[in-house]
Amino acid sequence: MVHILPAFGPMRINEVTPLPIEKLLQSRLAGGLSPKTLRNLVGLLQSIFSLAVDNDLIARSPVRDRHKPRVIRREKPVWSAEQLKAYRRRRAENSPRLISMCDVDWRAAR
Repeated sequence: MVHILPAFGPMRINEVTPLPIEKLLQSRLAGGLSPKTLRNLVGLLQSIFSLAVDNDLIARSPVRDRHKPRVIRREKPVWSAEQLKAYRRRRAENSPRLISMCDVDWRAAR
């Protein structure tokens, strides 16, 4: 809501059109928000306007498919068993009392 209310706060829901949504997304992108965050914001807007359509407050949602930014997915690295063991050793040396979720998962996988 932090991103939505300043842009649409004074407008009634039936006054919001695709253009102000486009301007909001462009300004947030220029302000440094990531495409993934903008995609989440579009999802929230879609939910809000879909509910308004379902409750007969508006005839059609102003959110369009073109508003969804393309998100490039990067492959996430997968650790080998040796890398995981080295991580656990370093973690135990630096913080012997701290049990991480990795340690818990490791024990459960045995």
